[in-house]
Amino acid sequence: MTSPQLAVVRPSFGSEDAESSHGDRVRALQAESLAVTRDHVTALAEAIERMTLLADEIAIGGATYPQSVKDIARRLSQEAPVASRTLRATLTRF
Repeated sequence: MTSPQLAVVRPSFGSEDAESSHGDRVRALQAESLAVTRDHVTALAEAIERMTLLADEIAIGGATYPQSVKDIARRLSQEAPVASRTLRATLTRF
């Protein structure tokens, strides 16, 4: 059995004009990076919102939960919505 021949292949990014193609590629990568960043920050805000719901449930959970756990949950349910709103507001500005 023979092993396959391997070759280095350089990617082609459109036109042969190096400056134009590099600039276009950089702009495209920056736009993609910004879109991924927005998605990631949105996912964080959504996770904080889900966590807030859980914290609310635990904070009012009654005697089943230890008091220290309820205290932490109560603080989280008060502070987390501010963080989520701040993240979402920041997204509108960039």
